[in-house]
Amino acid sequence: MNHTAVDPSQPRHGQYPGPHAAAAVAVVALHAAWSRPKGALATVLAGCTAYAFTDFYLNVLHMFLDKEENMTHALPQIRVLAESFQEHHSDTTFTFRENHMADIDMLIFTVASTFIAWSALAWLTRRSLPRSLALWTLLVCLFGELAIYNHSLMHARTHGIGIPGWARYLQDLGVLPSPTFHRVHHTTFVENYAFLVGAGSLYDGIPSRLDYSRLHALFWMAQPHTVISAVSACSLLYAARPQFARPKVA
Repeated sequence: MNHTAVDPSQPRHGQYPGPHAAAAVAVVALHAAWSRPKGALATVLAGCTAYAFTDFYLNVLHMFLDKEENMTHALPQIRVLAESFQEHHSDTTFTFRENHMADIDMLIFTVASTFIAWSALAWLTRRSLPRSLALWTLLVCLFGELAIYNHSLMHARTHGIGIPGWARYLQDLGVLPSPTFHRVHHTTFVENYAFLVGAGSLYDGIPSRLDYSRLHALFWMAQPHTVISAVSACSLLYAARPQFARPKVA
């Protein structure tokens, strides 16, 4: 991990969601409050699957953007993200000297907006999306924000900058990734890609098993936008299926 000289007495930059993400997530939160899953089991299931998915997605995102091939990617957005990820390997201080959470402003905004767009389409066609999808989308966005917030705190702590006591406690307890865990990635660059505590150790071998083109395909398939769109499209198509009346029994 980079150890650029930092004055620990200087306060770290405040970390807060970007304006676009905050507005869009607020809309999704209102929708989730209005269209809640039915029952505790459905709520817990939505929460668990959202966490597991976010853990997997952030691993894939990290693996893909660490690839040098992305520095010349056809999409400028990918090039910018890849440059940010790879420059971060040589200088980690921007994660706590700037508002690191704003770096995913448009990512969170587009995830939330994808759900909002499908919800609008469902309303226009007088159909409905699965009740758990709003909560799932909201939690994916919030877990993503938590992951990048903790990423900032891990690097701040490594450089001797103070972090909130609750975050330090959760890092030491293993509920959130710790600086020690993340330091391994900045040493080897081929393991400990995870931003959340989950199944990261199972995913670390993905880059060695997939060539760039397959990892590229997995990156797009694992996007929250893809999952939300697939679930929404299937739900609306299922609701639009022809209804055939059963013949009356004499």
